Amino acid sequence: MKRSWSLLLPLLTLIPLFVFILAYDFEPVKNRIAISLTIAFAGLGSLITAHRLHRRHGILLSALPLWAVTGAVWEDALGNILFLYERWEWWDDLGHFIGTFAIVWAAFEIMSKTRAKAMWNLPSFWLGVFSVAVAMLIATFYE
Repeated sequence: MKRSWSLLLPLLTLIPLFVFILAYDFEPVKNRIAISLTIAFAGLGSLITAHRLHRRHGILLSALPLWAVTGAVWEDALGNILFLYERWEWWDDLGHFIGTFAIVWAAFEIMSKTRAKAMWNLPSFWLGVFSVAVAMLIATFYE
């Protein structure tokens, strides 16, 4: 039980960010709502996935991929809040790299741990390929 709380910590750091973005008037309201939805989907999606894997299959994810997802969300939000996308062209590329890396890492860990529970049998190479495909799909929906 103690270890499952470590999964909440990275996601809890998104709450003040969510509140700040809605409260601080740095962009039009519709843009702030869009940024807040990104935070909510990333945080809740990660939390629900981790919880269901633990409850249904006894799989406890490590907190590191969740920290990576949280870092990607913070990088994107800071880029909007501090206007870093307008200031530096490379900020967008950095965001895509960090976000894709975080999703691939999380997807690979989920698939590796489900494979270890004998839920499927796929070589590590194909787990990596499938993880990249999942990241590309999520990135397509995000853009």
